[in-house]
Amino acid sequence: MSGAHTLARRQLRLAAAQVLQALPGVAAFDSPPVTPTAPKQMPYVGLQCGVERKVNVVQQQLVTTTTTVPLEVIARVSANTAEAAQDGIEALALQIELVLLGLVPLLEQLQRIASVTTTTEFSAEGSKYQAGVVMTFECELFEVFEPAVLNPADYPALQGVDVHVDAGRPYDASGIYLAPPFPDSVAPAPRTSGPDGRDEGTLQIDLPQ
Repeated sequence: MSGAHTLARRQLRLAAAQVLQALPGVAAFDSPPVTPTAPKQMPYVGLQCGVERKVNVVQQQLVTTTTTVPLEVIARVSANTAEAAQDGIEALALQIELVLLGLVPLLEQLQRIASVTTTTEFSAEGSKYQAGVVMTFECELFEVFEPAVLNPADYPALQGVDVHVDAGRPYDASGIYLAPPFPDSVAPAPRTSGPDGRDEGTLQIDLPQ
């Protein structure tokens, strides 16, 4: 598995975050991203992981998976005209593609980046125009999960099973029985239904040691 005791998606996210927050001209970076974004925070970049998928590739006890981790990059810019907002978001999206698609610490963990999907949105508020993108980098990597070997000495042996029957009906509406086997299920008297705290039947099974 990639990295001992560390989620693969966390490793990928941290590698991407290191370069995204250092992009020149970016006023704010968050992981996970925040919404909405104030104009003074733009140009803005946010990063999170989408829905991870693990597909087992070998039918055996040793679990080996092709894992897909979507790195979702959210970027926003603000400008005085719609054209300037469009130019700004396209320039920022290009910066993001260049740093992630050429990031060696990220790529060396992957089999491939299967696809990059970009969705662009525009909006206007007062005299300002805003543009944003959501860029999803589908990162594929190979993971191996070794089976854990359990030490039987760490767990107490099962010595037996006790079965108790405290039926809902019939029931004693006013009786109080000490030390019922499942006290949390007994309604206080007077009650309108069972369990009432008494055993209607018990069975004790002792297992051979």
